Amino acid sequence: MSFSREQAIEDLVLANHILSNEGILEAFGHVSVRDPDNHEHFLLSRSLAPQFVEAKDIMTFDFEGNVIGESDYRPYAERILHAKIYEARPDVHAVCHHHAAALIPFSTTGVPIKPICHIGGMFFEGVPLYDDYDVSDGMLIVNSREGERIARTLGNRRAVLLRGHGVIVVGGEHQRNRHGVHLHYDQCGNSISLNATGRSKVSLL
Repeated sequence: MSFSREQAIEDLVLANHILSNEGILEAFGHVSVRDPDNHEHFLLSRSLAPQFVEAKDIMTFDFEGNVIGESDYRPYAERILHAKIYEARPDVHAVCHHHAAALIPFSTTGVPIKPICHIGGMFFEGVPLYDDYDVSDGMLIVNSREGERIARTLGNRRAVLLRGHGVIVVGGEHQRNRHGVHLHYDQCGNSISLNATGRSKVSLL
């Protein structure tokens, strides 16, 4: 399904509100879409809590994280992670980076997120862990080299964990990626419940 730029912006605003309402995107999380009018650009809100994002807040960026056009808005510092994933993955049309509490333990303990029911099947290849930070940036993803390393760690998978930081989930089409973000979050809850039973080898996939 093809979308106009206006539709993409409308859906991006909606994604910010839905994922915020669901407690997945907190004040510092962000979600983007590839620009349907120019696939070497992407759309992302200015630096703003997702629950407050409106169409006028959406900015356009290139694969170096540069703002396209003139704007007085301050962009997200970590926009480069979106840029380098879009550059490395032409199949990706949506990126979400968030720090939901249910995910953080999986980024530091080595416990895998298991797709223990059918709706988690999109993560059957596993979720790799990124742990190659440029510590001078305080574990924030703000330079091109680190963005490229994260894209390589992600590879052709649907998500990547960032140690002690959060997660990135990608998708080929925005509404489906929003669904994928929900499913990944749910699988974390399922894995926590499963591990609590002491029967962590149980898996449907």
